[in-house]
Amino acid sequence: MVVSDYLFSIVAFLLAVFSLFLKAPIKKILFKSFYRDQHISKVESLIMELSSILSYIVFLVLVNIALLKFPPLVGYKKIIANIFFVLYVSVALVALLKMLDIVLEKLSENAKKKVPVSEAPLMETYFSMISKILKVFVFVIAAIAVLDRLDFNVTSIVTSLGVGSLAIGLAAQDTIKNFISGSLLVTDRQFRIGDRVNLRDIGVEGFVYDIGLRPTRIIT
Repeated sequence: MVVSDYLFSIVAFLLAVFSLFLKAPIKKILFKSFYRDQHISKVESLIMELSSILSYIVFLVLVNIALLKFPPLVGYKKIIANIFFVLYVSVALVALLKMLDIVLEKLSENAKKKVPVSEAPLMETYFSMISKILKVFVFVIAAIAVLDRLDFNVTSIVTSLGVGSLAIGLAAQDTIKNFISGSLLVTDRQFRIGDRVNLRDIGVEGFVYDIGLRPTRIIT
């Protein structure tokens, strides 16, 4: 029985290593299929990155199986399971964010096709804001899942955050004002990504590069 467990662990580990070697050929195949007219779209580039992340997920699963079946480590199953759960969530979080980028980029491209050319930068700004908000939400959910797995009292943490958010809100009024201002800049359409602006009060002139949740970035 022990010999078979050793053999199973070795085979699983070798398959894990083999899965990493497949990453480069798969990415190369995708590159050849996407590369048309000496150009690769942003969505296709994200898909290539996602394929690499998925190969890491397969690698982690196989290594996890190998370690759980390895006889000297049988007594440490809970510790190994917790470590790999954190790794799974971390890699899955990156993969989910990439998939979110792909979906939003496709939706942004479709939206820009349905509006006049002058309105295309506005669509890009809207989807940029939506992307940032959703990424923060996904990250918080992942953090709560990890803390719950590690036997932290998530309810008390959330309650503490609720009480602490009041103090943080009072201490960070300027940041909150900037956040609201950034949202209003997008909805009121005072300027958009790509517009040329001149801030006379501070002597800055340039092009709007990004309108985020708090800052607005300008290339001078």
